[in-house]
Amino acid sequence: MRTVGWNMLILTFASLASGQAPKDCSAPVKYPNTRLETKYASREKFSNNEKVYYSCDDEFVAYKGSRAVQCVNGQWTKLSLKCEKGEVTCSTPAVVNSVQRGDDVSVYRVGDNLTFTCSEGFQLDGAQVITCDPSGQWQPQPPRCVPSPDDKIPPPPAGSCGVPQTFNNFNGHLADRFTTKTSFSSGAKVYYKCDVGYAPAGGRKSRICNNGKWTPLTLKCQRKLCGSAGQILNGQILYSGAEFGDTATAICDDGFIRVGHATRYCMANGWSGRNPVCEVVVCEDPPEVRNAVRISLQEELYRYKSAVRYQCRSGTLIGEREIWCTKNGTWSAPAPECKEITCPSPNLPNAYWTGNHNQVFQYRATIYIECNVGYVMTGRSTVFCERDGRWLPELPKCQRRNRLANRWG
Repeated sequence: MRTVGWNMLILTFASLASGQAPKDCSAPVKYPNTRLETKYASREKFSNNEKVYYSCDDEFVAYKGSRAVQCVNGQWTKLSLKCEKGEVTCSTPAVVNSVQRGDDVSVYRVGDNLTFTCSEGFQLDGAQVITCDPSGQWQPQPPRCVPSPDDKIPPPPAGSCGVPQTFNNFNGHLADRFTTKTSFSSGAKVYYKCDVGYAPAGGRKSRICNNGKWTPLTLKCQRKLCGSAGQILNGQILYSGAEFGDTATAICDDGFIRVGHATRYCMANGWSGRNPVCEVVVCEDPPEVRNAVRISLQEELYRYKSAVRYQCRSGTLIGEREIWCTKNGTWSAPAPECKEITCPSPNLPNAYWTGNHNQVFQYRATIYIECNVGYVMTGRSTVFCERDGRWLPELPKCQRRNRLANRWG
C-alpha cells in the first residue's frame, strides 16, 4: 500500500480512537489534463470512504495510474492517473515540382495544414490545402504537379530532353534539385527518391537524357516494413498489415479496459505512439441499501465478476438479490430495495380466519378463511399476501346457505 494510503488510515484510526466520527469531504480538486466525471461535478459534499472517478480531458489519453480518489476522514487521497497529449503525427508529403507552404518541420500534428503551389511549367492536380487527420494521414490525399499544356512550356532545344515523366504507382519522385528545371541537355543525369514511407527495392535511381529521350526508369519503391508492434498483457493486437499505412489495433480481454489509444499507425519511422495498457475492470463500491446487509466479503477493489449479495434486515427484498461487476465496469443491475409490503386486513362479512392474527400482514403471510355457521364459501379458503400488496387468490365470499339453495332450486 502506498504511503498516502497509510497516512489516510492513520488519520481514520486516530479519529476513531479519540471518539470523533470520521469527517466528510468537500469537492475534490482539479488535476492537470483531467476532469471529474459528470455525475460528481455538481456535488459539494462527499461522505467518508466514498470514491469519485476522474477521466482525461479531450485530446489527452490515460497511460498509467488509477482513476479513483477516496474521501478518508475529511481528506482526499491523491490521484495517480497520468494523462498525456496524443502522439499521432503526419510525415511531410513529397509532391514533385511543388513549393509547399507551412511550418518548416518534418513532422506535423493533427489539425496542421499544408498549402501547395506548383513550380513554373506545372499545374496542380488535386487539393491545394491538405490537413493531418487523427489517423496520421493527410486528407485529402496530397496533390500532384503535372506539366502544363505544351503551349505554355517552351520546347527543349534539339537533342535535349524535357521534364522526365514517371509512371503511375511508382511511389517515388524526382530529387528536389531537378524539379525546377524544364529542359535537360543530352547526357544529363537525374536522380530519383522513394516517397515518404517507401524504400528502394531494386533498380537504378538515375536516368540519362540520350539525344532527346530519357533512359527507362527502373527504380522500384516498396512500402516500408514496421514489423511487430509488440505485445500487451491481458489483450491482443490485430493487424491490418505491417507495412507503411497499415494499422495495429489493441483489443483487451474481457474484464480489462484499455488505457491509451487503441490504434497505432505504421509510419515512415515505425509505429506511431505506443501500445495501450489493459487494466483490470474495477466497479465502484456497491451501493448501500437501507435495512439490508451485504453478505459477501468486503473487497478493497471490486473487479470484473466480483459478486455482492443483499439480505434484508426487515421488509421484503425487491429487485436482484445478487449483482456483479460487468466487463464494462458497471454493476449488472441496480441495487435492490428492502420494502415493508403489507396486505389489508381481510375483513370478510360472515367469516373468520386462522393462521395469522397480526395487525400487519406482510409479504408471504398465509391465512385460512372459514365461513360462519349457516354460510357457504365461494372461492379459495387459503390466500397469500403477494409482493404487490394483494391477497392471492382473490378473497372468497360467504353467503347464506338457504339463499344459495333457492338460487340453485
